[in-house]
Amino acid sequence: MMFRQLILIALISISAYGINAQTIGKGGASIYAGVTNATSQDAFLTPEGTAITGYHIGLDARLFSGTMYFGGGLQYHKLTLLASPETEYFSPEKSHNLVKTRFGLGFNIHQFTHLITLRAKAFGSFNFNLEYDQDMVPENYEYTGAYAGAIGGIGLDISFITIDVEYEKGLVNALSQRPDSKLDIWTVSLGVFF
Repeated sequence: MMFRQLILIALISISAYGINAQTIGKGGASIYAGVTNATSQDAFLTPEGTAITGYHIGLDARLFSGTMYFGGGLQYHKLTLLASPETEYFSPEKSHNLVKTRFGLGFNIHQFTHLITLRAKAFGSFNFNLEYDQDMVPENYEYTGAYAGAIGGIGLDISFITIDVEYEKGLVNALSQRPDSKLDIWTVSLGVFF
């Protein structure tokens, strides 16, 4: 009986926190797009002075917003298949498609006014390579089906406009049979929050 009462008190407390958090900050979703730039310590994947570039679109959600919130979402990336010294953000001829699932914690660091808030985030990312033309890549250049990363980012909400800069540190190799092929990925995004 005592255990049930403790569970009930815990559920009421969590619900009250959630209601209070919704009134303090902003819970909801963000649709965004931006550019992607990836490098690796493996010179075979990204020789010095080169990068894998492209664009992304995404949808993220913020749950129980306040000073700290749970966040997560999906991103679709269209990236150059091979590293290049030139940035080809929006028209890569040889490309591969990547989908990221991301989950973690976000923090409202500072609220300048009721319309402007500075945010930070710490997410885990699971990345899935969808498709690419294997005939267009060198021998021993095969992307793994999936790999993971850790994301740190900073963002700014200006009314319903969101601006985000994120860095993802690769934790798992992106290429099969290449020991240091973890991708480190920078993204810059602009979106709307609703």
